[in-house]
Amino acid sequence: MIEIARTIRLNTKESSKRLNEVHGIECSPKYLTNMRSTGDGPAFEKVLGRVYYRPEWIDAWVDEMSSPKVNSTAELSQCHNQT
Repeated sequence: MIEIARTIRLNTKESSKRLNEVHGIECSPKYLTNMRSTGDGPAFEKVLGRVYYRPEWIDAWVDEMSSPKVNSTAELSQCHNQT
C-alpha cells in the first residue's frame, strides 16, 4: 500500500496558538491577520478561499525574526549595525 504524506495546515487561530505554545510568542489571530495584510507575518497560502499556515513556515518566520543570542543590549546593537 502506498502512503501519501499529508500536508499539515493550520488556520489563523491554530497558528496563533502554535506561536504561543511552541515559541512563547503571544500573537493574537487578529495580529496575524494584520501582519498578513502588510506582508510582515509568516508565509501563508489560500486553499478554497481560506488562509492556512504550515508549521514549518511559522517556525522559519520566527527564526528569521529572532536576533542571535546576546548577553547585553550593547551586543544586540552591534548585531543590528552589522546588517
